Amino acid sequence: EYASPWWKWDTCPYVLARRAAGTEKHPGIKQSYVKSSEMWTRTYLIPYFGKCKLNEISVDMINSFWKVLKEKHNLAPKTINNIRSVFIIMMKEAVNRELIESNPVEKTFARTVDKKKQMLLTDEECAKLFDIERIKDLWKDKIVYYAYSFVAGLTGMRAGELLALTINDITSSKIYVRKSYSGTFGMSTTKTSEERVIPITPEIYRVLYVAWQSHPNDENDFIFSFDGKKPMNEGRAR
Repeated sequence: EYASPWWKWDTCPYVLARRAAGTEKHPGIKQSYVKSSEMWTRTYLIPYFGKCKLNEISVDMINSFWKVLKEKHNLAPKTINNIRSVFIIMMKEAVNRELIESNPVEKTFARTVDKKKQMLLTDEECAKLFDIERIKDLWKDKIVYYAYSFVAGLTGMRAGELLALTINDITSSKIYVRKSYSGTFGMSTTKTSEERVIPITPEIYRVLYVAWQSHPNDENDFIFSFDGKKPMNEGRAR
């Protein structure tokens, strides 16, 4: 009864309050976060705690829940920590409403996350991968695929930021990172809600420009696209 109304974009009091506290440039909460929180609540929290009264949820019960998430559902420590943070918010709000006296989730420990070792391509592998003569056999003869990975590797831009790029966001020496694109939620601010400028070389600019010219376009069209009207699918980008 307490959890079911949570994380509804247009009706959840907590979400509405966070949205109201933000601005267009710096949203108080992002729709993608709300969607994930609703999924975790519906999939894991409600099935496990749904028949418990709020004041019956104990530290021991929650610790057993973390064990179930790991052993039964095979969730990674980082995912369990994400669910824990959502659970903390919900129970903290219950404290604020004076439904319970304290938040038991805060009395449990976050999972330790082992950082994955980043494996880099060798210079030789990069040279082979981005040999412009091999676009046909390595990149399905699609300059858009080649350009997306080439620019991602040299700028460190996030996937959604790349997909949001239009020809108006680039000059011969700079990329203006202003937006992020998701196939589910459309256009939004960047992950940090901050715009930034990335310096680029003439070579990067040429690759971006050729990718833009590879499909029907005008000056307002997306670069990483097949029709110019919408960015390519995120799965194809990956």
